[in-house]
Amino acid sequence: MTNTDHEIKNKNNWQETDTKIKDLYYWEYIREVKTLFKNFGTIDLELIANNTSQANDMNQFDFVFIDAVIRNIEDYFVQAIEAIKEEVKKENNSFLLKPGEEDKYVSLSIEKFPVYEPKITFYPGKEWLIHFQDSGFPWAEAGVMIFFNNNQVTYVEGSYDSDEMIEED
Repeated sequence: MTNTDHEIKNKNNWQETDTKIKDLYYWEYIREVKTLFKNFGTIDLELIANNTSQANDMNQFDFVFIDAVIRNIEDYFVQAIEAIKEEVKKENNSFLLKPGEEDKYVSLSIEKFPVYEPKITFYPGKEWLIHFQDSGFPWAEAGVMIFFNNNQVTYVEGSYDSDEMIEED
């Protein structure tokens, strides 16, 4: 279980960032959040909104829901890794594995699974994602993203640097 005494729901613990992309607004959680999974280290939390009419309004986020997710984040990490394993098993998976490579990943325990540096991003409503910002997958060196709607995984995607793909081809 994470150390949730830091009060996710307290809006004073969130800081709007200087990162500005047209019509997107970011807040970062300014306190440290840890997990029982030691290989993940500290968890980064962020909020992203694109509703310009509510640009500075944090009330558009469901902090009760966000707090519940963070309190159970280990369960969601397990669910995310299981979803990645299911994606790896697919013939045309987004990790571009060579035939036969998927077995070495599917059999790994959670503690040895090659995903690191989790960042949790919440959007207004119940959509959110876990972005493991580093991974040991080919073509997913920039990490793996697991998208959720409420408590269910909706999509898994390996992220990559397009320049790296061009250089490798």
